[in-house]
Amino acid sequence: MDKVMEIKEHLEKIEKLEQTLSVFEESDELYLDVLHKIQGEFDEISDLSLAACLELTDRIRKTGSSSIKKRIEKIPKMINEAVKEQIEELKDELKGDNTYEK
Repeated sequence: MDKVMEIKEHLEKIEKLEQTLSVFEESDELYLDVLHKIQGEFDEISDLSLAACLELTDRIRKTGSSSIKKRIEKIPKMINEAVKEQIEELKDELKGDNTYEK
């Protein structure tokens, strides 16, 4: 997960920028510049988070699709087995009903 590492790096930058805020006064232009940089880092985190979420969504869809596909591929075999079992049961029942022939 490269995105997680990138997010951590941006969080570290934010932490460092927040520490520099104490050096400036709120009315100072540099204070506003640092706040703007912090906002930019949060924007980057937001973009990375969205991209990571989209990647995970794609992985989930692909995994779900392949799982469904595998299950669908098993349906004919399961139907054949079920039909064979029912035929065998019917045969066994018909063998047991030989009393009517006598």
